[in-house]
Amino acid sequence: MDNEKYLNISYEELENWGVLEKVKREKEKDKIIKNSKYPSPELLASIKKEWKKKYKLQDEKNFKIWLSSSNLNENKFSSLIVRNWIWKEWCKEKFRDKLYDYFLSRKSKLERVIYSLIRVKDRNVANELYMRIKENEEPFWKIAKNYSDGPEKYTEGRIGPIIMSDLNPYIYKLLEISEIGQLWPPKKLDEWWIILKLERRIKLELNEDLKNNLFLELGENYLNEIIINE
Repeated sequence: MDNEKYLNISYEELENWGVLEKVKREKEKDKIIKNSKYPSPELLASIKKEWKKKYKLQDEKNFKIWLSSSNLNENKFSSLIVRNWIWKEWCKEKFRDKLYDYFLSRKSKLERVIYSLIRVKDRNVANELYMRIKENEEPFWKIAKNYSDGPEKYTEGRIGPIIMSDLNPYIYKLLEISEIGQLWPPKKLDEWWIILKLERRIKLELNEDLKNNLFLELGENYLNEIIINE
C-alpha cells in the first residue's frame, strides 16, 4: 500500500478525528529533543532489552510477531524506543529539581488503599447494619457478605489494593480524611446507601518506576502549557 497518499492531511481533519492535540505534543517533543545525543550501541542494546522485559517480549519469535502486527521493522522499532528514551532523559534533566514537590502534590492520589464497603438501597437497612457493626454485634465482613447488594459481597466487603485516583470521587474524599479502622455511618451515593471503613494505607515509595512516571507527567504538563500559549 502506498502510504504517501495519506500524508496530505489537514489540521481540520486531525481535529475532527480527535488527534490534533496529540500531534501537536509530538511535534513539540521533536523540537525539544532534536539536538539530543543518540545513545551508544551498548546503551541502545540495554534500552531494547529493558523494553522487551517490560512488555514480556524477550522471546525472539514473539517479538517478531509483535513487530509484524504493529507494522514495524527493527529500524522503526529502534527509532521509536530511542525517541521515547531521549524524551524521558530530557524530562529527568529538566524537572529534576521539581520532582519531590510534584510527588508530594500527587501523593494522595497515587497512594493505594484497602477498604471495606457495604451498599444497600434502603436507608433504614443501612442504619441498622451500621449499628450492628458499631456495637460489635456482627463483624463488618460478615454483614457485607450477607447483606451488601454490590459485587463486594463476594469478597466479604473488602476492596483493594486500589489507587486512590481510581476511586469514586466521593469515596476518595472520605478515605482521604479517614483514620485506619474508621467506620463511616451510612452516606448517600447515587442510588445507594454506603457504609465505609478504611482498612489499610499502603506506603507509597518514590522508586525509580514512579520517578520515571512523574518525570513524564511533568513533561506532558510542560507540553500542554506550550500548546495552550501558542
